[in-house]
Amino acid sequence: MISYSRKNMLLIVTIIVGSILLSSCSIRNRVIEQTEYHDSIYELEEYLLANMNEYYRIEEPNIDNANKIIDIDFVFIPSYINIGKVDNTVIEVMENTRIAINEFLEENEDYYLNDDYLIRIEFLEAPKTHSLPYETWGRITNRLLNSSSVEDSLCNICYNFRTDDLQNESITFQGIREIDVQNMLNTDFILEIIDRIPNLEIVHVNPEYIQYFSEICPDIYFV
Repeated sequence: MISYSRKNMLLIVTIIVGSILLSSCSIRNRVIEQTEYHDSIYELEEYLLANMNEYYRIEEPNIDNANKIIDIDFVFIPSYINIGKVDNTVIEVMENTRIAINEFLEENEDYYLNDDYLIRIEFLEAPKTHSLPYETWGRITNRLLNSSSVEDSLCNICYNFRTDDLQNESITFQGIREIDVQNMLNTDFILEIIDRIPNLEIVHVNPEYIQYFSEICPDIYFV
């Protein structure tokens, strides 16, 4: 009887531990290609995922219609992000997405997001386990610093730039007016980024570098 109870207890413990391990290790594996669209952004998703479904899935957007705010998370699919980090195409995918959204909004003037909605998008990489946070690869929005209104395109970005990203000539960075590089300390690399992006108006940098960059690039507002 005692032996039987011990066997049952071991079996229960094994099942519980196995379930925990399976749950903790499978969060990234559960990020699969998207096959269904969300009703609130159906047309936009259909437009984007026709060519981008191998890169990410779009999560259920958080929409505040009263204040006209929409937050959308794009979660990279593991089979892509593992390769993207090696061949340095993550920035390219985010930029192609930003440009595609701008094109969609321009081509569909009556789409509800064109009605002065604040659009906030994050590009995320799922963690391997539940104990780890999602990693943010980039953020884009259609509001500029200290502005009470929104722009008619996504023109404000914060990307995790890497040196090789700037060598990719297929990335045009068109229409970007504001960038955030506060977490970067390499001033030479920051200047490379600034030189690579035309029509910049506002650049967020480490406070220690504001005067330095303001003297070098007087036509840009550093904050």
